[in-house]
Amino acid sequence: MGIRIGVGILAALMPASGFAFTNVLITSFEPFANRSKNLSNDVAKAVEFYFSSHPEKQVLINRCEFPVSFEKIQAAVVQCLAQQASKPDFILSLGEGYCDLRIETVAHNTREGGEKILPSGPDTLNYSFPPARLYCALPTEQRKNIVISQDAGTYLCNYLSFYLLEKLKSSTVPFSFMHVPPESCGTSGPSVAESSQWLARMIEFNFPAAGALSAQCISEFAAKQIQRAGVINK
Repeated sequence: MGIRIGVGILAALMPASGFAFTNVLITSFEPFANRSKNLSNDVAKAVEFYFSSHPEKQVLINRCEFPVSFEKIQAAVVQCLAQQASKPDFILSLGEGYCDLRIETVAHNTREGGEKILPSGPDTLNYSFPPARLYCALPTEQRKNIVISQDAGTYLCNYLSFYLLEKLKSSTVPFSFMHVPPESCGTSGPSVAESSQWLARMIEFNFPAAGALSAQCISEFAAKQIQRAGVINK
């Protein structure tokens, strides 16, 4: 199955002139391994529905759904970007991960088996949208459920991240990746509703106008990042 393009519901309602909407592209993955759904899709669709129901937020969501295939992912990314009516102001990619919500901070030039994604590329790339701005968009109680990750794995989530960061490096479009809980987590992780609400809050905190970050939250984010690095290096 090839790429699926989801055009923002608001697109047909936007006037030729008037308010300027922020264009956010959200990507997710198709179901795989004979499963009927991939919750990264469900979360992406829920975020799109939220903003289409609240035009006063001035955020237009477009979606691309990618195949779970190393052989097809690069062509799918190229097709997705080519079919955008206008350049995105922000790209957020989603994939299934663990039983928590994870903000990824580093993409690695490594895929399964230790092979490099791009032989001539650097070992790592930082995501171009500041992860602290996503984290600090949430209230303190919700931030307790967020993991700051420096390892997106060696499967397609990391592969997509590294490839897209390389592709966008000459662009001004910021990019971030987040892992959402898979269906198998049940009630042990944030639900689709919770995940989508938190992601919507992250987007509206930063677009169209960026909210102010508190020094306390920035310190909290840095501490979580250092703590997570210690876990990885053990």
